[in-house]
This record gives sequence, structure tokens and C-alpha cells, in this order.
Amino acid sequence: MVDTSQMASDLSRILERAAGDELTPSVMAAVYAPGQNVNWKGAVPGAGRFSQATAYPDQPFRIASVTKIYVAAAVLRLIEDGQLDLQDPIASRVGPETLLMLSEGGYDPGAITVRHLLSHTSGLLDHAQTAAYAEDIAANPGRRWTRRDQIAIALADGAPLAPPGTVFRYSDTGYVIIGEILERATGETLAASVRRLLAFGSLGLTQTYWETLEPAPAGSGPRARQYMMDDDATDLDPSFDLYGGGGLISTVSDMARFVRALVHGRLFEKPGTLAAGLLTPRVVRQPESFLHTNLCMSYPMGERTGWGHSGFWGCVAVCCPDRDVTVAVTINQARPARADLLQTIVGELAARVLA
Repeated sequence: MVDTSQMASDLSRILERAAGDELTPSVMAAVYAPGQNVNWKGAVPGAGRFSQATAYPDQPFRIASVTKIYVAAAVLRLIEDGQLDLQDPIASRVGPETLLMLSEGGYDPGAITVRHLLSHTSGLLDHAQTAAYAEDIAANPGRRWTRRDQIAIALADGAPLAPPGTVFRYSDTGYVIIGEILERATGETLAASVRRLLAFGSLGLTQTYWETLEPAPAGSGPRARQYMMDDDATDLDPSFDLYGGGGLISTVSDMARFVRALVHGRLFEKPGTLAAGLLTPRVVRQPESFLHTNLCMSYPMGERTGWGHSGFWGCVAVCCPDRDVTVAVTINQARPARADLLQTIVGELAARVLA
């Protein structure tokens, strides 16, 4: 029998060690492993220069690119309902303005499919990784960005990377376009369509919402402060990462609840939908990149591997389905002193539960 008191103490110590990293403002984590009778969450404020930070287990924070698995799952629900198909050319799914922008930018919207956008194999450049975008955000932190602004920056940065379906290259721009496709297919806003298609209420996602696109839930506390090294980025206008590539605010508990339901196929009506989501394209990829499917990415959990996604501000939600262990963590730091800190925390939490 698992000693739950000792387990909680051990898991807390893992967070305490991580919070001692000099650039970590706070660490929050949730671990769920029903086979070991573990349903735990914890939080530790940072030390040193961040010693005045606060942290509590249900503190909300921007989950950044973890948002993508919610968006991809919503697309797969539409595919189940016959409203979309993975092989649909996006030329038939985006609005005329986006269609014109892509065509004039050297892309062929008739050759790029929904699947290419989901799996980051469209050949689209990534506006979020351009120097121009980073410089503009730093110079104008209160700027209200639009979807069109972000697509335009990607198009201005150069020619397509490669023909669609040949190269994996992570692209927030692709998910910004997926957000538009969801809105056009459903006739709803991105926030409303994802919330409805994934039945947030039925999943118990009581503290998950789209920043500025819908109101914060009752009882939701102030967001955790998030940093890029010493620079406090908490008050950047959320529109810089809002339209599908990011945009959700959540808690570690809600993230763990969602990713476990996703990886176990509980969001879908047909068994084949999850299988289609986990198909991995056979393309050229950068050696250091994680394996990415139509739905999510693989992520190391110590000696094991799970499915989930990570986000820019040092967060991740991942589930190992064969052992039914789910871990969600945020360190609220985009540029930690140790590049492997987030992976280390996930690995240590998972290893303690699986010991």
C-alpha cells in the first residue's frame, strides 16, 4: 500500500529543489496516478531574487502552447461530426483575406491541408520565432495584435520552408490559421467553439478559460507572474499569443485533468479518432525536436514517455497512458537557468510515483 503522506512529502521536496533554481519564480505541479492512489498538487514560491513571489496549487497562469492540444482536439471532434476532414485543403476552409495573404506570400493554400497545420508540416514560417515579432512585443507590450497581423509577419519573413508534408517545423502561425478554420466551420468564436466541442464543464475544467475572449471563472485568483529571465512578462497584452497557438489560462490541476482525458480517448466518440490524432507524419525533422503527431507531442517522463504538450512559459501537461500517470507542471519562466529544469521536474515526479 502506498504511504500517501510520505508520497506527498517526497513530491513536495522535488518542487522545493526546483524552486531553488535562481531564475525560477515559482513551481506548481499536479500528479494523478489512480493505480497508486495518488491525487496530489503542490506549489512552492521561488528563492533568491524571486523570494517575494507567491504560489499556491490552484493559481492560474498562461499555458501558452499547451493550448494547442485543446485546439487540435476540437478539430478532431469536428472531423468526427463530418464538418471537417484531415485532408481538406485549407483553401476551402479559410476566409478570403487569409487565402489572398497566403497566395501572395508564396504559399499554395490548395496544397496545404488541415493535417499539415495540425502536425506542423505545412511549410509555414513561424511568426512567433521571428526577430521582428520579438522586437515589436518588447517595444510595444500593450499592443493589441490581430490574427492577420501575426500571419503577415510570418509571410514577410521569407519564402515557404518546404513543400507541404515534407518537413516538420513548429509553427504557431499554422495554429493561428487553425483557429480561423474552427471559427468558420462552427460559426462561433474560437473560445466558444473549443469550450463546447470539448465540453469543458463535463470535464470539470472549472478554472480554464480564454484570456480576454471570455470572462474569468468565479473564484479565479490573480495569475501567476511569468518571466523571461529577469523580465516580468506578466502584463504583456495577451493578444500576442491568443488565437489558437496559445490563449488559455488554466491551473495545473485542470491541465492534468484535461490531458489525461485526452490521452485516454475520453474526449472522442469514436475509437479511431484518437488513433488518427496520434498518427505521426514521416517527414524530415530537426534532430532535437520532439515527436509530434496530429494532436500532441511526445514528452519524456524520466525513463518513460507520455503524450501531451509544453508551453513557452515553462509549463507542460503529459500523460503516460500505459501506467495511467499524469503530470502537469509550471515553473513560470521562459528562460530558466537550467534548460532541462522542466523535464527534470516531470521525470522526478513521475519516477517517484512509479517507484
